[in-house]
Amino acid sequence: FLLLLGEIERAYQGRDPWHLVFRFTNPVTGKLLWIDAQAQPLPPEGATITWNGYLQDETEEHQTAERLRATEAELSAALERTSGQFTSMMKNAPTPMWAKDREGRYLFTNAAFKTMFGIDPNAEMEGKSDYDYFPKEACDGFRDNDRRVMINRATEQMLEPIQREGYIQHTLGVKWPLFDENDEVYATGGMSMDITEQVTLREEMERINEALKRREVELLRISNDSAVDEGDLESTHRLVLRAAQSTLDVQRASVWLYDDGRESIVCKMLLDGDSESQQPLRLSRSDYPNYFQAIREQRSISAADAATHPATAEFAEGYLAPLGIRSMLDVSIRHAGRTVGVICCEHTGP
Repeated sequence: FLLLLGEIERAYQGRDPWHLVFRFTNPVTGKLLWIDAQAQPLPPEGATITWNGYLQDETEEHQTAERLRATEAELSAALERTSGQFTSMMKNAPTPMWAKDREGRYLFTNAAFKTMFGIDPNAEMEGKSDYDYFPKEACDGFRDNDRRVMINRATEQMLEPIQREGYIQHTLGVKWPLFDENDEVYATGGMSMDITEQVTLREEMERINEALKRREVELLRISNDSAVDEGDLESTHRLVLRAAQSTLDVQRASVWLYDDGRESIVCKMLLDGDSESQQPLRLSRSDYPNYFQAIREQRSISAADAATHPATAEFAEGYLAPLGIRSMLDVSIRHAGRTVGVICCEHTGP
């Protein structure tokens, strides 16, 4: 009551109204009470000063306010924990994720993002832009896509290729706008996936399918050519070798047949680019025993590195190196159940 008495004394001296909220412990019940007390001075009657006022128990209101404050503190702590957990989840997510402000400056990137794009895991990317890490052409595309997402206020999925040294990194991205409390777009968020392997595989499949179509066309053309039906071997050789050059994309193609003693094979026709040769080149079993054994036992020899392949390495010094031949594909020609020769396809250059 000292605070209350002091306030009354001050009001008495100045003849002022007074108002005070205080608490005290009820000596009977032992409960803590909150009291709202206030009074107005009445006109003096002689030497007597009278105040008109009231005392109001506000214990319940104060207890409610304290409970609200405690609840707010708990909610704030829970939100802080949740925010921390969410941030930790985003940072450690296996999917590359990021956020950029309206000017294209990074607000957030996770470890997976840096790993996918080959960025130092310790790099501080916040405040920097795509132009600090990627080629300009790719960055221009990123910015166009970011702006479109912000303008349209909608999520979009897009392919974003990046020209690297010696190859193209293909990425599939999903971008979405981020809104503030006023429903205004303040940033873009996104996640990315490296699909380079899938794109490369698709392109390779398309290349193979295209090659198969070319082979089908060539086979049909050969089967319909009158030279085959008429037994014109020279024209048939030329027809088959041109088809091999076209479908396999090789520089050299040739036909070799066994001689009567089967100790040598003789070149009947050689196509080198657009030029044609029918010089009687000869390869002997005694000079190239491994090769002759291979064409006798195998239907084909596929030597990506002909200089080191066991069946063709014997040709390295005297044949492969002088002609610049890198790879060979030899397919046996069979008649009446046995090999009578080979068609040789040779790739030159790197």
